[in-house]
Amino acid sequence: MLPTIPEFADAARRTVVAGSGSQSLILVEMLGRKLRRALAGMIAVLIFSTLAMSPLPAAARRGPARHSTNRRSATVAKRKPLRRVSARKKSVSSSRRVSRAASHRRRLRAALRRRSAGTGGSITHATWYGPGFHGKRTASGERFSRHGFTLASRHLPLGSRVRVTSLHSGKSAIARVNDRGPVSRRSGADLSEALARHLGIIHRGGGRVRIQVVK
Repeated sequence: MLPTIPEFADAARRTVVAGSGSQSLILVEMLGRKLRRALAGMIAVLIFSTLAMSPLPAAARRGPARHSTNRRSATVAKRKPLRRVSARKKSVSSSRRVSRAASHRRRLRAALRRRSAGTGGSITHATWYGPGFHGKRTASGERFSRHGFTLASRHLPLGSRVRVTSLHSGKSAIARVNDRGPVSRRSGADLSEALARHLGIIHRGGGRVRIQVVK
């Protein structure tokens, strides 16, 4: 068992008092060496006890990492590029379907235009407007009236008189073009509320009509 520091100090004091000259210096030097060794031993014991009490990290408990040699993961990694290629093919095929549908719609519109040109006038889809625009200025400069037989067209001259016939109900009426529109590209004409009610398409929101210019 190692002596404590107070015991070394007491022994050094007694030696210095009792001894004299070079003999006392030698004894003090020897006691200093023993004191340094005792301190080093105590520090080492404290370090080892601290390390023994502290828990090991999770990585040290698990041990060194092992490389997985699972064949299934290797096959999945190989299949990833194939999946990307299939997704690209799917997007290309969907874009082709969309372009085919658009070309089919263009052919249908051209056929309808040829048919309407042969029978006189043009067939188009018409919507109606009125409550929110009553009393406002139109493209011709006059005030819009929801109770009048008027319509808005993109191509027909302002002020021209046309006959509008509903292909659903068969009813027709003479109206005047006084505005430009409609905003939607799917519709070719925008009828007033009174005209749409007369043709019987107000509850449907719109319908296909034939527009013929009256000479």
